[in-house]
Amino acid sequence: MSNDFDFNDFDFNDFDFNDNNNDFNDNNDNNDVRPPDKPIREILNGSNGNSNYKSIFDLELEQCLRESELSFQLLEKKQKEEEDERIRIELIVKERKLVCEAIRRKLEKVKGHDIANKVTYETILSIIEMWELCQLEYFETEKESYETIFNIIKSIRMTKDEHKFLNDLIQNKK
Repeated sequence: MSNDFDFNDFDFNDFDFNDNNNDFNDNNDNNDVRPPDKPIREILNGSNGNSNYKSIFDLELEQCLRESELSFQLLEKKQKEEEDERIRIELIVKERKLVCEAIRRKLEKVKGHDIANKVTYETILSIIEMWELCQLEYFETEKESYETIFNIIKSIRMTKDEHKFLNDLIQNKK
């Protein structure tokens, strides 16, 4: 084989095997330790020595943070608008309930005595309740139902404003 070690090339005289001071475990007690290297100041590639250098990653990260902050602000604004709208609707519902409180009380009172028209009273009360909850602005019905509802409403003692309110709320389909 060509890779075999050739003893003819090896010179045993290079080694002093009789030297007792020779420590082959690299534990030299002599002060042969070389001094440390001087510190090297390196410059990052592309920085040209500028200490304000920002990598593309840093720039993309900053842009991502700006976009995230902007989307968070938009989300907060949207949530605030939704909350304001919810509060506005709650106030409208409270006001509408106050407007209809007397009418509902009168209808409930008469409904208990007029069992024959109980379904019509419940229909009127449901229409009022949907108006109170801002689910409708007016209720349109065909002529026959309209006449039945208003014949019953006319038989109940109410103020002119209450009659006008119900007339505006429940309308005849034309």
